[in-house]
Amino acid sequence: MAAAASLAGSNVVAFKPAAHLGTSADTRIAHFRPLSPVSRGLGRRISLQSGSRSSLASSGVRAQVATVETASAEAAQKVESPVVVVTGASRGIGKAIALSLGKAGCKVLVNYARSSKEAEEVSKEIEAYGGEALTFGGDVSKEADVESMMKTAVDAWGTVDILINNAGITRDTLLMRMKKSQWQEVIDLNLTGVFLCTQAAAKIMMKKRKGRIINIASVVGLVGNVGQANYSAAKAGVIGLTKSVAKEYASRNINVNAVAPGFIASDMTSKLGDDIEKKILETIPLGRYGQPEEVAGLVEFLALNPASSYITGQVLTIDGGMVISLKKHRSCVNYLQPGDMDALVLVCPTLLRFFAGFIAMYFLGYSVFFRNWELKHRKEASSCLMSLAHGSPAVIMAVRALLHSQTLGAFADPDSALENTVLEFSMAYFLADLLHYMVFFPDETLFILHHLATLYVFVTCRYMIHHGAHGLLLLLILAEVTSACQNVWSIAGSRKADVPAAARLHEFLAAPFYALYSVVRGILGPVCLFKMGVFYLNGGAHGLIPAWAWISWMVVIGSAILVSILWVSNLWAEWIRERSHRAQKKVG
Repeated sequence: MAAAASLAGSNVVAFKPAAHLGTSADTRIAHFRPLSPVSRGLGRRISLQSGSRSSLASSGVRAQVATVETASAEAAQKVESPVVVVTGASRGIGKAIALSLGKAGCKVLVNYARSSKEAEEVSKEIEAYGGEALTFGGDVSKEADVESMMKTAVDAWGTVDILINNAGITRDTLLMRMKKSQWQEVIDLNLTGVFLCTQAAAKIMMKKRKGRIINIASVVGLVGNVGQANYSAAKAGVIGLTKSVAKEYASRNINVNAVAPGFIASDMTSKLGDDIEKKILETIPLGRYGQPEEVAGLVEFLALNPASSYITGQVLTIDGGMVISLKKHRSCVNYLQPGDMDALVLVCPTLLRFFAGFIAMYFLGYSVFFRNWELKHRKEASSCLMSLAHGSPAVIMAVRALLHSQTLGAFADPDSALENTVLEFSMAYFLADLLHYMVFFPDETLFILHHLATLYVFVTCRYMIHHGAHGLLLLLILAEVTSACQNVWSIAGSRKADVPAAARLHEFLAAPFYALYSVVRGILGPVCLFKMGVFYLNGGAHGLIPAWAWISWMVVIGSAILVSILWVSNLWAEWIRERSHRAQKKVG
């Protein structure tokens, strides 16, 4: 009887190689397959043989046990690990879920929309743990992509046992400002995508009368949120869909549940200031952010643990108790994408704060630093001081935003919160400097047009398109990396006629500044613009950035680069003429 028990147990946990039998992962996934008829038959046969032939020689017993173990191994190989499809699995919570289920012994299809490199890394990490994984690039809001994704899983592994609907986006703005496209894009991906994936997976699960579907919803779907009418509606729809589908498929032994995360730690939350973090944590009774792995642990329980087999149609919040305390703190912070939290909308718009800061910097220069200068130079120097306050910080902020981006170099990816902050910082500067020119130098048409065109690009990217900041920030870095040198050179130039030290500094900086400016504006700028153009012309931004937007951006940026090249060429010509003139005077 001991042999029979051992064999039956082997079949229960035969989802992984023999070396892993008896592990906790095997126990979690065991409930997906009942004891196989082969194991039960073999078990009965061993039991009968053990009882009726007690007089067998030990060699005969060993031979029979060896035969049974061989049959057990063959039967185990026929039993497969659960097959899981995880949408939006290249980063954040989706990545944590894919890794958790992969480590638990599942075969995981890692779905992504554009982040192919990150998705491949997730698959490789699963494989490094001895699991099986494959990646699939597809838009879950498109029926053809969903059908192809499910077919890929079935072709590779024969079925789909578990579906995790995690893919989602945000397009946040107040309802009065929300465009229909912003509404529709969120509904299409966050709600219609769940519908399409659930429908496609359920067809497969119904045939074997077993399956698990877990939808990643949000606490926003339970309580709503200012500035997120589209996202809240989509997540509330996911919750309603979860309950309805759970009722429809309960008779087929398909469990359908939703998980509603709150504030989950991410790159964004780690970079928040102490004051903002304090306000956020005040809304969470547990006093901390959740971790992606904690959400993944709950999902793993619902997907694999036998104890979850009696749970269906439920919405499980994992928010540190935030929902129960929102009534008290609801005005502190608007949470945008609970679970991943890539962006935050605070009560005080950053654009206005940045603008006020630049205006203050201008008047500080005008009233304090340059108060004894000639009026014209005083105004110009104050503008340069404001430009200094923008240039190098903008470069640092842009580099930081790109380094923290999940998809460096993807010209059409959604703008991250850090990228939006850089755009707002630069918009504030150009608004302040535009005001300077329009008030004090209204005849400087070229500068006014330049600032208006630059603002057009930044404003449309930030507030209308919500994609494409990657490329713009790369160009911003190239445009502003010379800022410190250029503005010091300009300020020194305004006083070179009456201050010898300023004249020497202006002359000393001229050639290095011209050279650096020529390289970044005359070489690197056109190269970056060319790569963007190739990307756009090849359809890389199709469906994300309208043609009118990227074409107009290219025209504005190309024109600015051309003007910059002409400007620095003229400076080089003047510098060469001055050098030649000095040389001739020495000879004479």
